[in-house]
Amino acid sequence: MGIFNIFQNDASLTRRAPKYAILASGTLIVLTIICWIAFSQVKDNQYSETLQIATAALNQAAANQDIEQAEKALLERNELVNNAPSRHAIKEAARSLQRWITDQKSLQKEYTDIADRLDSIRGSENADPNAPEIDALLSKAMTTLAAIDVELKNGSEARITRFESWRKDQISEQLNDRKQVLLGYVREAQNNLEQAAAASNDTEFETSSRAIVESIASARRHISQFPESDQNSLQHRSIGRIEESLKSIQGRRDTMRAAQKSIIGADDLAGYLKSLEAIYNFETLSPDGKRNIGRILKLENQYKSLMQNLIMPGNPKGWEALNAASNFVAEKQILDEAETAFVERLINNPLFPTIYESKVKYYEGAPIAKNEYSVFLADPIQKGDKAGLKTGINFSFKVRGFDENGDAAEEALEMNFLSHPDGTFWGFFYEPSEMSKESIYYQESLRVSFMKILAGAPRFFPLELIDELTSKRTLSPAFRAYWQQQLIEFIGMNPWKWGMSLSPELQIQIASFENLDPDGIDQQQWLSTVEQISPSVLLTEHFRIASKTKVADEAKAFVEFYSYAKAGEMKLIGQANESGEIEYEHPRLDDEKVWIVNGLTGRIERFNAETNIAPFAPVIAYRFEDQPASRVIEKTEMRTGIDLSSNRYSQKLPPLFK
Repeated sequence: MGIFNIFQNDASLTRRAPKYAILASGTLIVLTIICWIAFSQVKDNQYSETLQIATAALNQAAANQDIEQAEKALLERNELVNNAPSRHAIKEAARSLQRWITDQKSLQKEYTDIADRLDSIRGSENADPNAPEIDALLSKAMTTLAAIDVELKNGSEARITRFESWRKDQISEQLNDRKQVLLGYVREAQNNLEQAAAASNDTEFETSSRAIVESIASARRHISQFPESDQNSLQHRSIGRIEESLKSIQGRRDTMRAAQKSIIGADDLAGYLKSLEAIYNFETLSPDGKRNIGRILKLENQYKSLMQNLIMPGNPKGWEALNAASNFVAEKQILDEAETAFVERLINNPLFPTIYESKVKYYEGAPIAKNEYSVFLADPIQKGDKAGLKTGINFSFKVRGFDENGDAAEEALEMNFLSHPDGTFWGFFYEPSEMSKESIYYQESLRVSFMKILAGAPRFFPLELIDELTSKRTLSPAFRAYWQQQLIEFIGMNPWKWGMSLSPELQIQIASFENLDPDGIDQQQWLSTVEQISPSVLLTEHFRIASKTKVADEAKAFVEFYSYAKAGEMKLIGQANESGEIEYEHPRLDDEKVWIVNGLTGRIERFNAETNIAPFAPVIAYRFEDQPASRVIEKTEMRTGIDLSSNRYSQKLPPLFK
């Protein structure tokens, strides 16, 4: 039953129509609105759900990475995408999917184009597998393939793989061809080298040499253009050996040719002897010539040591030491076991550290002392009791001194001193004792110096210590002499190590000590009462003479001298011809000494007018800074102030400078 039929059939409603008609109308409108709203909400919900489903579908299509599926998904949902709100996610999903489709199609085309280009290169007649374009294309193909998300179905990938395999084969074949070309050049050079070695004349040799040079040049150009053809440098080393062999053959031929022409004009002794050796091996050399040249060649080692024998004859250790040291003078010396024991004994000597000294005045009934002198004491002076006497005041001193042998007294003596009222005195008056100058010097200087030597001192330090002792005039001469002899004995253990042989003055002083006392100065001599009262006149004179020359300075001067001397050279200034007549290649300097081979003795000797000269003997002169040997002496004096040409040293100079 409809609602209007209800109204019609109900009489009560009809009678109340004016009142309820309005109510019914309002209710209907409200119901209609409610229904419409509800329907709209349902419809909106359904649409929103549809868009969400469509968006998810697009995203899923992108995730599947299938272009056909993606395009189909876009087509099916095109209307939804177009009608969707402007900012809805479905629009961005559609745009993203479309961009992906576009990009993937572009990358596939690019990859296919690369495959096409590589196929074209492979099919070309003169394809270069190392062309830069190929590297660029393959690199681009790799990056493009990496960016493609979908499976390729057009065979481009397989084509590029086939190209890479083809290229590898081509490169290998090309490399082998280039290696063979290089090997051909090297073989040509080797074959021509054999021909050069067997050449019987200069024309054949020069022809083969040119062919070698051309083959090597071609090989080097090939290696420069194609470095990979000699990856291990094997052929490069072969080329080097061929060149060295050619140089050797050339050298032998040049030597032979030069020697055959003449031996005159050699720059030095080594070159001259080498030329002689080449001539000696010639089959055409006469027996006399062979004998004469053989005699000269037999002296080769003597020529090598000639300068040493003229500068330091009979002293190979000295020569070796001077040549081995970078700074001979300043070089610190390490002690051997024997030297160490010797120095330690000097350091630990119990006699010298505690010797006392007192000034003594002797009176004989006068206000002024008759004698005044110093004495050495084993113990410090001790004053005894003083006593008053009728004649004055008596003082006593306990004195423990030394006897005439330098031995300490077993007990202290009591020495009396009497002071009279009239101002006169009797006896010995001892001033307060002090540590002796000698003991102080031993403790503060000598022991310290010995410890420095023990630790490693410069070479001439012991010589400098000898000079220092010479200059200490306030010390007992016997004390100084004893310690100098100890130092001399020490450096005499290794003379060249400490420079003993470099000082003529030191040799004089050593001889002087031996003349004074062949057995040496006893360590107690300086303490003897005889030496204290009257020091040795001979020792005093010894030190007076010794003080005029410092042995260390003299040794340093000789080091300078030998350093300059060994810096010179034995210069070839000419040679004797086959008749024994000298032919000078360089002018002989004024008063210059020269050395030749004596034709009678067969020895290298200094030349004079009566010398019989051996045929082919080289003429040798010593030169320093292109000047005679005297220049060494002049320069030494300029450097050190010591004139080694003076009479004092003239007999000490080596044969070269006499």
